[in-house]
Amino acid sequence: MHDFSTIRPFVMVFALANFLASMLIFLISRRLWGERAALVAYLAYVGSLWPYLYILFAKHQPLGLAFFLLAFYVMQKAKPVSAWYILYCLAGVLLGLSFFSSTVSSLYFPFFVAGFFYLAWQDYQKSPAET
Repeated sequence: MHDFSTIRPFVMVFALANFLASMLIFLISRRLWGERAALVAYLAYVGSLWPYLYILFAKHQPLGLAFFLLAFYVMQKAKPVSAWYILYCLAGVLLGLSFFSSTVSSLYFPFFVAGFFYLAWQDYQKSPAET
């Protein structure tokens, strides 16, 4: 992979990031909405033309998206675990990496906050009502 004259290494990294993003879209969607909705979300992303155009033109958006989705996935996993604060810190670090990998990733921050409150609301709905 000692190719310093072409953009092939970048294309390979972004293709791997796109693969990771597609898997994370399925996993996140399955936990939030179920198996069928996850399959629809996965097929909508994989069937879209834009991620592949970003890869072919060696743009940095797939890398930012992969870090953002990884941060959201880690945030999803934080609640059932006893060491939840470590996973929340890891989610914050991954979100920061998404900001540093792509300037467009700053647009993901409201979705991350909304996802945090949505997950908190789901946990509140599942908890037994206190009287």
